[in-house]
Amino acid sequence: MIPFGSSATLSATPTVSGKTKQIVYNILDYGATTGSSDNTAAIQSALDAAYAAGGGTVFIPAGTYIIDPNPGLQVKTNVKFQGTGAGSILKLKASSTRNDNIVKTESWVNVVIEGIAIDGNRTNQAGSPGAYTYTQYGLYVSGTSNNAIIRNVTVHGMTGAGVQVYNAPSAVFDACFAYDNNYHGYEMEQSGGCHMYGCRGNSNLRHGVLTSPGEVSGTGSKGNSIIGCTFDSNGQYGIATNAANDDISAWLNEGNIYIGNKITNNSQYGANFYKQDKHIFSNNYVAGNGFFGLYLFGSSDNIIQGNVFVNNSQASNGAYDEILVEGSSSGFASARNNISHNTIIMSGNPKARYGINEATSGDGSNIIVANNIPTSGTSGKLNILSATTIQYVDTTTAQTIGGAKEFTSTITGDQGIAIAPNASLAGTIMGLDAPFGTAALRFYNNNSGGNLQFVAPNGNINNYVGGNDIVDITSARLQVNAGYYIQTPKLNITTGSNATAGTGTLTGGTVTISTTAVTASSLIFLTDAVSSLTNVGVLSVSSKSAGVSFTVNSVNVLDTSTFNWLIIN
Repeated sequence: MIPFGSSATLSATPTVSGKTKQIVYNILDYGATTGSSDNTAAIQSALDAAYAAGGGTVFIPAGTYIIDPNPGLQVKTNVKFQGTGAGSILKLKASSTRNDNIVKTESWVNVVIEGIAIDGNRTNQAGSPGAYTYTQYGLYVSGTSNNAIIRNVTVHGMTGAGVQVYNAPSAVFDACFAYDNNYHGYEMEQSGGCHMYGCRGNSNLRHGVLTSPGEVSGTGSKGNSIIGCTFDSNGQYGIATNAANDDISAWLNEGNIYIGNKITNNSQYGANFYKQDKHIFSNNYVAGNGFFGLYLFGSSDNIIQGNVFVNNSQASNGAYDEILVEGSSSGFASARNNISHNTIIMSGNPKARYGINEATSGDGSNIIVANNIPTSGTSGKLNILSATTIQYVDTTTAQTIGGAKEFTSTITGDQGIAIAPNASLAGTIMGLDAPFGTAALRFYNNNSGGNLQFVAPNGNINNYVGGNDIVDITSARLQVNAGYYIQTPKLNITTGSNATAGTGTLTGGTVTISTTAVTASSLIFLTDAVSSLTNVGVLSVSSKSAGVSFTVNSVNVLDTSTFNWLIIN
């Protein structure tokens, strides 16, 4: 076996190496030549010989080999099709007149295709970009083909897509590169359990990668993963999804994951979810795309978490959002999406309209929480129009919430206050100690030694209940307003007609104090009110009329002093 990337030449005759049977078939032994000759039949003979022997490696030495897509090359069960890397080139013949593929594996198992370059020779085909007469794909994996491994394969210059996976399970694409193709770099159509690692889709006329549910009678693409890939500078989207043929396959894609990808400088969307449910889009870097960073239309139950969005909407200042959630106005609401812990950077000109835009009141409820948006777009940081969407208020600039509310204050610390705009919110949703009941907003700090701070550096704090100003806090005092009292388990202090504290002035050594707070068993304390006293005698409560008044007498009938009184019940 030749190690991947080696420039060594395999033996010109079949060989057996190691303890297990591993026969190597060099295509030169089967009549393949570099240059302008058609090598399709010669290379297919080597592939068929390996298959007939129960498996083996078909080796492509460095060089350019012309291939006719009619019939193209078929890689069969237990065969490894291996080149030296970018130097082993399979090139589509000029002026091809068939819609087909250069390399394909259809309904075969345990196939490996590694270290080859596929050249679609697009400039020598009939037609022009976007309108070629015939459509050829570079690599096609389909049918019941499973356990196919495609590694270090480059595909470029095709009149169709670079790579298509159709109705195939468990294919793995590792470190592949698809660029400058007339359609997409990669198309994954109604396939399940397939994985792409470290691949790149660059400068394709349409998308970097398209995940499609299939067309007529499509079954959806489910359980696929695209991890650590780069999709950049494509003519339309970096990552695309669709519903195909006027939505006949809408919502059939499910459970796909997009993690750790770099999605940059695509002409239109960074990524779009069009009628897509139950996907994970996480830890991706989405930057410099022409339209939206991420677009969700009629899509629900998706997790959008931990991504970094930087300066999308490059096609027009303020025309697009970093994340747009919509669909209700067309009858397809986007709901129950979790959009959280994303970092969204908007700076310079052009920049996005909003960091996150839930564009219609009918979309939602969604959970939009704990996103780090340090600066505003041209219209703000957030535009949340659904009255039932939950979000954290963590911004210093006014934001539209629930179509009406605006918040302009900063909540510091860990941004731990959740608000359902225009609606009450059960405390259990926020992880509080108890439900809100009928309360609309509650502050709660259960940290050891924690406290709550309400700061008004240039004004007072006024506490209203039922429309009434009950308690005012100023820089000098805490004031209980007339008609209200401060209550503790042992002490009630009330003002007004039912006062429990006040002052009195004697006339001729006596005075009657009117208050409904007095009872027959009240304890009434009397103290001097001023330091300079006139005709002072010993004071005492001579009588109490429950709910009406009490009388204070002095032993000195000439006493006209002022005193304080306090009732404890």
